[in-house]
Amino acid sequence: MNPTKLALASNNQNKIFEFKKILTTGFSLLTPKELGLVFEVEETESTFEGNARLKSEHLYRISRLPSIADDSGICVNALGGKPGVYSARYGKPGFTDRDRTEFILKETKGNPDRAAYYFCCIAYTDASGTKFFTGKCEGLLAEDYDESGNGFGYDPIFIYPPLAKRFSQISPEEKNKVSHRGIALREFAKFLLG
Repeated sequence: MNPTKLALASNNQNKIFEFKKILTTGFSLLTPKELGLVFEVEETESTFEGNARLKSEHLYRISRLPSIADDSGICVNALGGKPGVYSARYGKPGFTDRDRTEFILKETKGNPDRAAYYFCCIAYTDASGTKFFTGKCEGLLAEDYDESGNGFGYDPIFIYPPLAKRFSQISPEEKNKVSHRGIALREFAKFLLG
């Protein structure tokens, strides 16, 4: 069986790596760069679903290939659900991933409510329109930044209770089994491949 060709609406190397690790069977994922396309979309929506839709529909328009996009982030109880859709640009302009992570630690310092969750919305666009698949992973905020880990984004401060470890302390394979993105992508694969 020929793999299903999909355009992947991301320029983020970490995200691309995760997508390709999770969607291994039956899919051929092509990034905008691999397709020779310039892909820039401003995330102007206030929901994960809205931003994922913007990206998948734009890439579908310019590539004419079925397109998949995600919007995801961390939602922190003590911050009233923030940063949410603003996870990738939380804090001050020019902040690195680590700056954003440490900013959250500072904002929640001394707060006993450490509940947080990762959320992912996958949008899939083809000739028949756009469909959505979601995943959620509940966890806790650590009190400090994990220097030793291998995760990205907020992984160094996100503790996954069933394993009693941070996402930055488990292998990519372990993480993909339980992560918000892993859950959403498996739902999508089930839909497309049956």
